[in-house]
This record gives sequence, structure tokens and C-alpha cells, in this order.
Amino acid sequence: MDNPDLNQPDQPTQQPNEQIIPSQPVSVAPIGAPVETQPSVLNQTPNPFDSQIPNQTSSDTTSLVITTEAAASSTTADQTTPKAPNKPMGKKIKLIVIGIIAAALLVGGFFAIKYFFLDNSKQARENNMLETYFNPDNPIPIQIDGKYGFINKDGSSLIAPIYNRISQPFYGNYAVVSGDFGEGTDYTSAVIDKSGAVKLPVLLSDTYLNPEYGVWIIDEVMYDLNLNRLTTEGTMINSLSYSSMGYFTFKDEAKNTIGIVDNKGNVKYTYDLKGTESSDVSLKIADKDKSLSGVYAVFSIIDGESAIIDVESGKVIYDFSKKDISADKDNIFTIKDNNYDTTIVSDDYGDSNKNTMIYVQDGAIVYQIENVDSMYFYNYAERILRIYSYSSLDYNSSYKYYDLDTKQESTETPSVTSSSYSGNSFLKDLGYDTIECGSGGTGLISADKVIVSCGNYDRIDYLSVDVFKYIQLKKSQNIILAENDGKTSIVNGNDNSVLGVINSETVLSNSGSVFIYSDDYDDNKIFIYNLMNNQSMEFDKGTNFKLFSNYFTVNQNGKDIYYNVDSKQIYPAVK
Repeated sequence: MDNPDLNQPDQPTQQPNEQIIPSQPVSVAPIGAPVETQPSVLNQTPNPFDSQIPNQTSSDTTSLVITTEAAASSTTADQTTPKAPNKPMGKKIKLIVIGIIAAALLVGGFFAIKYFFLDNSKQARENNMLETYFNPDNPIPIQIDGKYGFINKDGSSLIAPIYNRISQPFYGNYAVVSGDFGEGTDYTSAVIDKSGAVKLPVLLSDTYLNPEYGVWIIDEVMYDLNLNRLTTEGTMINSLSYSSMGYFTFKDEAKNTIGIVDNKGNVKYTYDLKGTESSDVSLKIADKDKSLSGVYAVFSIIDGESAIIDVESGKVIYDFSKKDISADKDNIFTIKDNNYDTTIVSDDYGDSNKNTMIYVQDGAIVYQIENVDSMYFYNYAERILRIYSYSSLDYNSSYKYYDLDTKQESTETPSVTSSSYSGNSFLKDLGYDTIECGSGGTGLISADKVIVSCGNYDRIDYLSVDVFKYIQLKKSQNIILAENDGKTSIVNGNDNSVLGVINSETVLSNSGSVFIYSDDYDDNKIFIYNLMNNQSMEFDKGTNFKLFSNYFTVNQNGKDIYYNVDSKQIYPAVK
């Protein structure tokens, strides 16, 4: 990780997961306007919870910058009592019944494992991540006279400001800092604990935290959150290649191999390098709807060949080739020759740039079609794919459908009895969808239940997925932002109760903070609203703010004032 020199004057300062509110107002989209939603941390790119340090430049930021302003059923067989039963037949019936019961138990057991243990494990991991990140007791980074240290949530000193840089603030018990660690040390960065003691030196300036799966990558070695080593000697993790779902790529120079490793340090796939093949590799895992199973990825050797891998089993599904392979959504892959001269003969209009599309399921290719433009799911519940083709010869678009259950193709639009979720992934993660009312206004539904009736609000907006889930976890509230008549109501979707009202229709939130920001253009005021205690603080327009996970800062007269998660000023101390 590059560490810019913080001692250079006049550096721009911007932190991940913060909101920076400069002194000059700009136009901000109102609630309900089309905005780019922020994905869940479960689907984010590397280091979703990167540094949260005031006044420190970072080259890897994920901040939002805002200016002011499914059980098995047992088989039921015909078991009518025979008119003339005999012992052999009785034994057969008993065996059949026992077989049915055994099968039901096996299938039921499978679903119990899948939907209870596995789902609970995933939920527990997610909850732990949220509680660790948003923990109100997390040490707060502070800068004094160009040096960085940490204070407690009450403002008392924890670690004196002696560091030149904080690369990663405290997540759990450890942070990564840079500075002078004393005579005889050959490193300038280290992992420290809450006493300031060095736990691991950082020699390569390569550290990466994956909060979702609870791993550190430090100098190409994988550790858990307690700094227990997970990978074996020689297995060097490429932290920059992290894709998703807790998988990384590795290289072993002694064995001349590369491959895939999971977040427990287990090697899932190994590739033996040949000749002068590069050890640089990329791993692109196909995103998918939660109704689909399996983890499939494109494993590519840089300047070499690519293949499709079943990441969980290590099986090669589509063999290595020079073709361009891309991981699309929902276990669908696009395959195209690198020279763009694909499987069809080019017509006079250049229709040669067609694709081979494949769908992968249960560790195998179950459907493949050539000479098309794209393929995607038409209906998840009924497992129907939609294939699109366009001809520039006659400017004609055509569609074809494939039923994965019946294995039938059709050019007729299928009649389906269940609807696939039409909302975007952001709303889908939250379990809500908006409805437009014929009489005007907007309503809100969850499954078949009406949460907010039509006509009550003009527009409805949402918090980021992570903030929404954290407040749901800690306060059992499902927070919705609902705007009407120039005001924004903080609504609890559980019972439609209003928790608070902000005198502005411009309310913005960020994926890394329990605070939201609003701008009242009429009264020349700005507000910081605390979602944990439903308190609002008012400041004059032009005041600069930075919002973090468990605190925020206000810059007044060139100095930062720190407020904790209770909205109490903690530094400088109130006299």
C-alpha cells in the first residue's frame, strides 16, 4: 500500500467512509432522485472499511464525498391396505415406508444444514463485522501538530500522537501505523495494539483488512483478526487480487505454483506454471442472485490463458484457452475469441462480434449457446434464461428463452406464475420496494405487506445497506427516509412511526457512518442527525464536517472539534 508523505504541506485530505462538507454549497440531488446506491459491504471491493483518519491523504478511498449543503416434503405413496395381505408383501411395504422416511430425513437434514447452520453462520459473520466496525468504543484517530494518535470515546488519551500516518485505524484490537519505532528497527510501519505495543512489523508496506471475512493480509501472509497465521510458509497472498466471497489468489515461488486460497488459509485450486508463464494472476468471481448456488470464477494468467473454475471444489469447468472469458452476473459467462473473429461468419455489416454464452450449475456447464449478444435471467423463481441477439444486417432484435428445468428453448415469451424481484440489488438487500401510486406520491412494500401507504410521502429513500442493517441489529428499527412538503421524516418501517423530522428535503447518508447530513437552504442551516439517538445538531452553513463510523468532526476557526456517537463534544474537552 502506498503511503504518501503526510508532512508535505497543503495536501488534499479525504478519508474513506467519510462525508466531507466544504464551505461552499453545491446542488445536491433530492431524496428519490436517481442516485448511485452504495452496495453492501458484503459485495464491496477491497478494503471497504479503509482508514478513517482526519486530515490524511489516502490513494485507496471508498468514501462518499458530499458538499454542503428456502424444506423437503416427504413423498406420499398410495398405501391402501391390501385385501389379502401376506407377510412378504407386509415386509415390502415396511421397507418402502422406511425408505421414504430415511429419504425425507436425509433431504430434510440437508436443508436444515443449508438454511439453518450455513445461513446462521453467514448472518453471524455479518453481524460481527457490523458490530466491530460501528463499535462506539472504537478508538478515535486524532491529529495534533502533524502527528497522529488515538483517543477514547470520552476524549481521554489512549495512545499519544507520535505517528506520521495511520494506514488502518483500529478494527477490533489492532491498527496499522507508520512512524519512527526506535533505534535498531528496520521498519517504518507496524501493527499495534491498544497499548501502542508493536505486534507485527510491516516490512513490505503491504497491509489489507477484509472485515467481512475477518482476515488481515500483512506482508503477503494471511492472519485472522487475532493475528493467528492462517496460510503456510511459502504461500504468498496477493492482496490486490481479492475479488469477493472470501477468496484470494496466491503464489508459491519455491513450488512454482499459483492458485486460489480461501479466507481460512485453505488452498482450493493450484496451477503449475509452465516455462516462462507469469505468476501474476487475476480472479473474477461471478456475482449472483441469492437464489443461485455455487462459486464460479474466471482464473486468468496475466498475458496468458484463462479458465472457468469451480472455486469451492477446485474443478476446472471450462479449460484454459486464449479466449477472452468474462464473469457475468448469475453464474453466466461470456466467451469470445481475442481476435473478435467468433463462431459465425461475418456478414457484410460486420456481424462477427458475437459471443458464446454459458450457464454453470452444480459444477458443470448446463447450457451453452453460440452466436448471440447476451444472456441473462428472465425469471429466477422459474429458472428461465433470456437470450438476446441483434443483427445489423436488417437491424432486427430477437429473443430466445431457455427453461433450465425442462431444458426446452422457445422464441415465445414464457407465461410465468411467479414474479422475479424487479427492484435493484440495493432495495432487494433491504427487503423493501417502492411503489408508485396512481394518485401521486410513493408507497413502500415488504413482500406482500404495505409498510407505507400511498399518498403519505412524495419520495422515499434508504440508508446504505450496512448502516440500515446495523441499526436494525442494535435497535430493531428499519429506517426509511421519507420526504414530503420539503421535510424529511425518519420513519421506522416496522410500524410506520416517525422517529424524527428534518426540516429539509436534501438528506444524504454514507455507507460508513451512523450520522446523516441535511441542508436547509431556506434557513441557511445545516444539520447532523444521529440515527442512534435520533438527535439533531444544528450548525451555520459554511461549517465543514467529516462523518465517520462512530464520531464526526466539525472544523471551526481552523481547528477540528470531535463529537462521539452520543453527539457529545469530546475533544477539545468542554471547559
